[in-house]
Amino acid sequence: MAFKLGVDKQYWLRRSNMMYYKYIDILVKAFAYDAKSIIDIGSANTEYIESFHWIPKKYTLDIKNPYKSPNVVSIETDFLDYVPKEKFDFAMCLQVLEHIVEAEKFAKKLFEISDRVLISVPYKWPAGAEKEHVNDP
Repeated sequence: MAFKLGVDKQYWLRRSNMMYYKYIDILVKAFAYDAKSIIDIGSANTEYIESFHWIPKKYTLDIKNPYKSPNVVSIETDFLDYVPKEKFDFAMCLQVLEHIVEAEKFAKKLFEISDRVLISVPYKWPAGAEKEHVNDP
């Protein structure tokens, strides 16, 4: 992976009130209303998965710093090496693909682990604005 490993402790605090997460909440409620399992790929220690209270099995996966709690199973591994025991009802990959060298391979794998996948990437991001984005813009 071509991005810096680890996330500073203030990352989620700086982001948690963004309008973006309100849209994520609406989309998960619409498309995962009947889900029994959910996984957040590239969670970067963000806790928004906790808000999906109706989904009993919650997982996060991150190469360095997956979010974990008594309600959430954390998986610390490279997603491209990950082999789940079964498919998830819903998968999220939010603001991650722009950091991934093999983005197409990564995206295809998302659809191997779940039939319903929510992906977000920066929109109209200026070229070169973020040095950690290997797929920019």
